[in-house]
Amino acid sequence: MDAIIQAINNVITFISEIPAWFLDLFKNMVTALFEMLGDVGAFIIDKLLLGVLNIINSFTFDSTIYNATSYLNGAPAEFLGMLVAIRIPEALAIIVAALLIRFALGLIPFVRVGR
Repeated sequence: MDAIIQAINNVITFISEIPAWFLDLFKNMVTALFEMLGDVGAFIIDKLLLGVLNIINSFTFDSTIYNATSYLNGAPAEFLGMLVAIRIPEALAIIVAALLIRFALGLIPFVRVGR
């Protein structure tokens, strides 16, 4: 008799756990759906950026055209002498060194210059 009561209790327990199982199944399905949507969004962004990169790579950029030294080589000697007299090359070297130091310090954690 005890075995029959135990079997009936097991069946009742099984039947009462079915809604909870369906709720867990639904929750896992919704979670998987949102994760799939995130993956699809990341895939679309990846392919979009890959297309933009291919478009950018299709253009050719000749570095000799945009080189600043080619402009300075064609400048008159008086102009170049004036730039040297007012120390423009040294000023540019100081500015570039300061920017490089600021960039290097920005790479170090917990050291943010100017932020």
